[in-house]
Amino acid sequence: MNEKESDEKILKNSIPEKSPQEWEAEMSKQIDERLNNLSDNNSELMALLEETNRQKKAIPETEREVPQNNMPSPDLHEELPPLKPLKRVSQTPPPVIHEEIPEPVNNPVKNKKRKKKRKTFKQSFLALFPQKDDSTLEKCRKIIYMISVITIIVCGTIVLDYYIDTTTTQNEYENIMEDYQPPEATEPVTEPEPDAPVRQYTMMSDAKKLYDINPDIVGVISIPDTDVFYPVVKGRDNQEYLNKTVTGEEARAGSIFIDYRNMFDEVKDGVMQSSDNIIIYGHEMATGKMFGSLKMYKDNTYYYEEHPIIEFNSNYFCYKYKIFSIMIVDADDRTDTRYEYWNALDFDDEKEFYSFVNEAKKRNIRLNDVDVKYGDPLITLSTCNEIFGKDREGRLVIMARRLREGEDPLAGTQNSSTNHNVKWPSVYYEYNSVQKFREEDFVPYG
Repeated sequence: MNEKESDEKILKNSIPEKSPQEWEAEMSKQIDERLNNLSDNNSELMALLEETNRQKKAIPETEREVPQNNMPSPDLHEELPPLKPLKRVSQTPPPVIHEEIPEPVNNPVKNKKRKKKRKTFKQSFLALFPQKDDSTLEKCRKIIYMISVITIIVCGTIVLDYYIDTTTTQNEYENIMEDYQPPEATEPVTEPEPDAPVRQYTMMSDAKKLYDINPDIVGVISIPDTDVFYPVVKGRDNQEYLNKTVTGEEARAGSIFIDYRNMFDEVKDGVMQSSDNIIIYGHEMATGKMFGSLKMYKDNTYYYEEHPIIEFNSNYFCYKYKIFSIMIVDADDRTDTRYEYWNALDFDDEKEFYSFVNEAKKRNIRLNDVDVKYGDPLITLSTCNEIFGKDREGRLVIMARRLREGEDPLAGTQNSSTNHNVKWPSVYYEYNSVQKFREEDFVPYG
């Protein structure tokens, strides 16, 4: 073997058999590894690309072609020039591009929203009333609003004044009656002297205290276990105490008073005189005071049996009366159902008496077994009632006769029932489809 063949053999064994494509792939791999280790920087990338191009130019063009016999080029043993280390180039931030924004054409600068100036109380108050620049609808709204406010204020004032007045009057009566204690006896406290020309009557001690407050006080009325407990006066007419208390103070509640034509244990020339039927008037207060609780006899089925007794004491004697009729009367009635109970003060005879009490029984809305006999003293409680409306003079009337000596107070009162054959005023039949009174089914007194 000659020297030339020997050198070719050594060269062949020392140089690995790689094609140009494999060299190019290896170079690309090295480039990718370096790119992964480098930061994303424009200057470093440009340096790397320049180095890659330089190395590619160092490889002969013929070596890049793949020979047909797959034999490497004899020049492949030449060593590739070493890669120069890359220098880190200081990063320069990209230039800021200022984009010019075109100015808007004819775009006026908006003024800042001004804070509204707070109105004074006077301005706010005057704004509630219609103004010149208000629309018609706004003026109507303000007028209606003002009318509503005024109505509420007026009504509220009236209601408040009513309750204040009623409460004040009630407190006054409670103070007056606080120490009143009627005696159990029904005779005068002191006996008259035997030699006296006329019989002498002495007022009860508690009645004397009331008489000293007002000489018009003729007695005290009470219904046990109710709000009815008041002094009773007698005026010079039926208007005097209608809106005046027993002490002379003006008040809506007024006083409980008897008809000025009545006499109730009045002593004249040593003779005690009383009317056969004493009419007692009182207001039906919304609070239930005065005679306001009497409506319970009409509205409550069991109220009569629970409160059938009325105590009505004069200045000299204590009396009890048993209720036998509860009725509704129309004071404006001009028909055949008219019943003038307020004009029946005394009875000339038995016929007149029974005619009067039987008319009361026909109108009784609660049937009972209380009997009434000629000579029984009567009392009649009368108060207003709006059963026929405010335009009619409706009256709630309760009639009772005096308890007889030794009589059971509850006898005849505990088996009451609703009366289905009532003689109502004519106006009642106009608004209620009820059967008219049947005379043949009526059982009279006497």
